[in-house]
Amino acid sequence: MISITLEAEQRKGLIAAMKRETKPSRRLRMHITLLLADNYKPAEIARLLYCSRTTVYQIAQRFDEEGEKAFED
Repeated sequence: MISITLEAEQRKGLIAAMKRETKPSRRLRMHITLLLADNYKPAEIARLLYCSRTTVYQIAQRFDEEGEKAFED
C-alpha cells in the first residue's frame, strides 16, 4: 500500500496551488498526491482520474523521493 502523509498546512497549500495551476499535467500530479494522502487506493485513483495505476505509482514514488519538485514536468 502506498502511503503519503501531508501536514495540514502542506495540504492546504497544495490545494491552493492545484486550483491556480494551469498545466493539466501538474494538476493531475497534485490531485493524485492529495488522493493518496486521503488513503485512496491506486486503482480507485486511476478510475476516478482516468489515468493508469502505473501513473499513480510513479507519482507516489516521485513525491516520496523529490517532494513537491515531483510536480514539475
